[in-house]
Amino acid sequence: MKRIPADRCRNLSTPETHPALRSAAIFIALLVASRSLADGPPEPSSSDREELDVQREALSLTRLLIEKLKSEDPSVAALKLGQILRKTSRQSIYQVEERWEVHRQAKEALLAMPGHAGYFVEHVKSSGAKAKGGEIDRYDFDRIDLFETFRLLPSAEVVRALGEYLEDDADEPPPVQPWQDYSTTPANSLLAAGSLGRLIDKPPLQKDPRMYGKSDIEPWKLWYAQVKAGTREFKFKGDDKTYRLTGEAPRSPDRPHIPHAEESPTPSPAGNASSAPERTHTEPASSRLPLIASLAVLAAAGVGLLISRRKAKS
Repeated sequence: MKRIPADRCRNLSTPETHPALRSAAIFIALLVASRSLADGPPEPSSSDREELDVQREALSLTRLLIEKLKSEDPSVAALKLGQILRKTSRQSIYQVEERWEVHRQAKEALLAMPGHAGYFVEHVKSSGAKAKGGEIDRYDFDRIDLFETFRLLPSAEVVRALGEYLEDDADEPPPVQPWQDYSTTPANSLLAAGSLGRLIDKPPLQKDPRMYGKSDIEPWKLWYAQVKAGTREFKFKGDDKTYRLTGEAPRSPDRPHIPHAEESPTPSPAGNASSAPERTHTEPASSRLPLIASLAVLAAAGVGLLISRRKAKS
């Protein structure tokens, strides 16, 4: 077979060398794009429709399961509801919109369960004890499940649990080696900071929680210390209500206002800030008189100057 020189291959594939081919390619691309816009998105295949129907049927059964779990042992029901919460949050598992309704139902069922955060914490402790005893090691999987659930569960109980985990460095993995081709599960302190970063509105540091490092735990420790001391309130993303570790914090006249995470005391001017009257945009009529008089004087001067110039010309 005769070998084609490389420079000829380049010329055959370079649009600048063949204006006609370039124009034809552009025309075909525009034609395909216009047809796609006119026809709308492609219809799903029969196998895709069957898969979506299977997902809808599974979600319908999950709704019934959620209702059944409400009357079961809460230590077991909480873990199952957490699994439903995680699965319905992933588009890789469910591609139908019905998943969000099931997700909401699972979240409401968990939030209505007193002590919901504690069941996950106790499960992880039990899993760690089993791993140390030589049983099947699911400890890291259970830890990941806990923090993935907590980042989806806006409650004061969860914030308290995550805040306590900020001090837990017992499972700090060894440094990553250059030859290492697998990932290790971070310590609970880093996982807790990442969950808080996804959960709390106006976090103490503006950084993608997926990029958190060990140094990013310290701002969260300071934040939680203030929350725990009762000197700081917080909000959850997408929720206008204000919370403390005891739950929702309604404003009342007899309770002093505590700044939220995004608030800071407004500095007052030096001296008599409290006695300074609030300034409004509407000035009193007496304060406008000097300005009106000045404008009248300027207008009269301008008219006089114009008359004198006309007399000089005449």
